[in-house]
Amino acid sequence: MSSESDLSPLDPAAFLAALPIPAILLDSQRVVRLHNGPAEATFLKIRKGYDLSATLRRPRLLEIVDSTLKTGEAASCRFEWGSDPAKTFEADATRISTAEGDFALIIFLDITQTLKVEAVRSAFVANVSHELRSPLTTMMGAAEALEGPAKDDPVGQERMLALMSQEARRMKNLIDDLLSLSRVESQEYIPPHQSVSLKSVLEGARERLAERAAKRGMEIKVEVETGLPPVSGVDDELFQVFDNLIGNAIKYGSAGSTVTVEARQSGSLALISVHNEGPAIPAIHLPRLTERFYRVDKSRSRELGGTGLGLAIVKHIINRHRGRLDVQSSDADGTTFSVFLNFAQKG
Repeated sequence: MSSESDLSPLDPAAFLAALPIPAILLDSQRVVRLHNGPAEATFLKIRKGYDLSATLRRPRLLEIVDSTLKTGEAASCRFEWGSDPAKTFEADATRISTAEGDFALIIFLDITQTLKVEAVRSAFVANVSHELRSPLTTMMGAAEALEGPAKDDPVGQERMLALMSQEARRMKNLIDDLLSLSRVESQEYIPPHQSVSLKSVLEGARERLAERAAKRGMEIKVEVETGLPPVSGVDDELFQVFDNLIGNAIKYGSAGSTVTVEARQSGSLALISVHNEGPAIPAIHLPRLTERFYRVDKSRSRELGGTGLGLAIVKHIINRHRGRLDVQSSDADGTTFSVFLNFAQKG
């Protein structure tokens, strides 16, 4: 059994080289003595034998190093580095006292993605809160009216109850879409392998939305290429995609027009396009259409019952199916959402 005295001295260079994240070893004068490969790849101009400030001119970083060397207490800070895009690092400095003197070990953790996730989560919570607050406020106002001015007014009571029912449905739709989005996101990295008939999915969506289209004097026309092979996917999820896209085409298309749905082979993929005749979506909005709660016309979307989550759900389902979504829109040609999907593997 080996004693501590039998152990070989730890090689600092080997220790730093084994770390998977950037690490730098400084002497008591803040001069770079050692650094590992990840540090060199991240901080390209880092050089041994030079003060850390010659490479990393970040005042807060230099402050924590000086403080750690002086007091022996570990310290940390955050700073941005690079451009296009800049990354955010968290630096942790620790003093190491040896027979040769004091040294400072700095390790750097890239927290850029973590901060992005936190920002997205924060924005999501804020958006959900906003979306729920509006109908709740309306329902509370209606309830107060029922207890007060409309208490003995049958007409006013009917109007307030209808308003409360409408806002309750709006909240239910929002919650249903939130649950659907959560479910799809949790499975996004698991590609489906079922064989799905596009004709069956598209005809099913057409039948479900036919009455809604008729109320606006619109017709849904479905054309599926003869002999089109089945695609790889999940029937219910693909139905949700095209139910949403066709529903939007009805919602935002011109009254009395035709919504045209076509499915055909395009190279090695299946191409399904949903086209409506109506005002163009301004080009500035196209890249952001699939963002959660993003609306081109907020007031009109809410008026028509939109939750702002439909296209986000569509995007995540298509991602799960390893497909692609394209959008083309102009005043002359209307708007076309094109979905590219993989064909099911034979055998």
